[in-house]
Amino acid sequence: MEPEGNHRYFRLCRAVLLLSAFLAGPASGWTEAVRAQESGLVLSYGFEEGSGTTVDSAPPGRTGTLFHTEWIPNARSGNGLSFNGSDSYAASPAEGLPAFNAPQTISFWVMTSGRAMTRQSVVTLLSRTQPLSLQIGFKDSMAGVWQRNGSWLVMGMQPSAGKWHHFAYTYDGQTHRFYVDGAESGSSTIAPRAAVADTFEIGRGWAESEYFRGSLDEVRIFDRALAPTEIQALLAAGAAAPNP
Repeated sequence: MEPEGNHRYFRLCRAVLLLSAFLAGPASGWTEAVRAQESGLVLSYGFEEGSGTTVDSAPPGRTGTLFHTEWIPNARSGNGLSFNGSDSYAASPAEGLPAFNAPQTISFWVMTSGRAMTRQSVVTLLSRTQPLSLQIGFKDSMAGVWQRNGSWLVMGMQPSAGKWHHFAYTYDGQTHRFYVDGAESGSSTIAPRAAVADTFEIGRGWAESEYFRGSLDEVRIFDRALAPTEIQALLAAGAAAPNP
């Protein structure tokens, strides 16, 4: 099947999944699925372009630029990106993204080829003027969210390699929660540093280091903390695609 055919197939599968949830009744999470994908969404990259060195955002206005990444045709949902762990990353404008200490949700699908033993940042919000960062990825053989000095905000167990996994981080102004495949893997009430991002990068961390090695799809940022049922709805929305 050609890539565009794959895209149509994945979109159809997700539509059937959500329609099935609707027909099953309110308890199925239909309301959560719609709310999670529409309410409070400030940035989304689906990586459906399949070629080129830029990616479009939704809502529009934050076109991302790709550096040394490779397109993969059969990611979690249609096309995705592969990062080589040495010099590949993506960058986009950060204006309007939530402050580090503001309510937010950051989610994405990720796959590694092996257990991550080094520090690898998958998604990074940077304030170069302060300087501070909020980074999500792998550190100390764990997965989770940390600040520029390396101190954890919240962490959980690193999932198995070679399969797609859904990561989600939420902060409601008091509690950090880290979800892996829809299940809460860790939580904390550590106060984050107050800062506003001036740089948003995917695939590397602070000081142009901590490069990520693996594949990525469906990056989303919300300006509120999604509820557990909404996290599960995001997981279900991407679960129609095959997982190798």
